[in-house]
Amino acid sequence: MRVSLELFLLVNLLMDLSALMLARALADGCPRRGGLIGGAFLGAVYAFLSYLPPLSVLRSFPCAVAFSLVLSFVSFRFLGAWRVLWQALVLLLSVGALGGVCEYIARNSVPVAWALCAVWLLAFAFSAAYMRAKRVTSRKRVAVRLYYHYRRYSFTALVDSGNLILAGRERAPVIMLSRDTANKVFAGIVPGADYLPPDAFPISVTTVSGVISLPCVRPDSVELLMRRGWEKRSAYICVGRQRFTDICPASLCTAA
Repeated sequence: MRVSLELFLLVNLLMDLSALMLARALADGCPRRGGLIGGAFLGAVYAFLSYLPPLSVLRSFPCAVAFSLVLSFVSFRFLGAWRVLWQALVLLLSVGALGGVCEYIARNSVPVAWALCAVWLLAFAFSAAYMRAKRVTSRKRVAVRLYYHYRRYSFTALVDSGNLILAGRERAPVIMLSRDTANKVFAGIVPGADYLPPDAFPISVTTVSGVISLPCVRPDSVELLMRRGWEKRSAYICVGRQRFTDICPASLCTAA
């Protein structure tokens, strides 16, 4: 089978772009600026080098796994080791599946099938983008970055449309921290205190068991991981009575 270099690079570029879009959709990846195009180009070059006789070892499974991890680091922002592993797994499986389909079509069809395959891969990339957009709008959890007293804390919160708590003069939404997260955020600020910062003020919250008072503070900054990356939000944080679940208002995930 003889294939022109331009067509080989084009098909592999689109195939890697499709895989990266799928990883973004399924693994909630946050691409770096130019990360998807750069990663797709890097994947196409890797595929070309793997077909050179002196570098045929690049087609081995260990090298493919290692390159999937590298591609995940290059294309997406680092949001934790588990996120990197999940993105690398999606990349490895999707590239393997798409590559097998492309090679089968090229070996058993007329040359025009390569062009049709390229169009199919492009359509696959757009469908992955749609899956990502749909996942963001209907998400159940969201990654949060909280800045407080010149420190940064990252956690994943449950998106709750029933969290309608407002605080402050501007009546901003309130992210309810679990006791476990609150201990990490306020640790070292007030030695010996039970996760109560010095600038906390009480807010009244209505629950099924009645009205309770919870400590609330204004953080330095709050960022949520949305479709186009990390976006700042105006919000307060309060310490809830739940032990492990952090709760983010759904209004923060749809705000402009």
